[in-house]
Amino acid sequence: MPSKSKGTLDCMLSYKVIDQNEHGYLLEVRPKTGRFHQIRAQLAHIGLPIIGDDKYGSGESYFPLAVCLHAWKISYKDSNTNKINTFEAPLPNNKYWKFNSM
Repeated sequence: MPSKSKGTLDCMLSYKVIDQNEHGYLLEVRPKTGRFHQIRAQLAHIGLPIIGDDKYGSGESYFPLAVCLHAWKISYKDSNTNKINTFEAPLPNNKYWKFNSM
């Protein structure tokens, strides 16, 4: 395990491969902590930089000023009502998001 640099915070996520196409993999990513850039940095660290993310090593461009990262579903618990709120958004409609399972 790499040594921890002074002033850094732990971050964890889990992921699973859902599908793949000629551009890359469709992953379901579940962050366990809310660290800034954690998805981008951790996927790049294991050799899976996000398409268009030149800061973290992608060699393929996406759209100007954008990376191929999409929040498909997000849930949170309302602190006032204790109700779980869930929001879903369809995948973008472009060549990077065309998969057999979708």
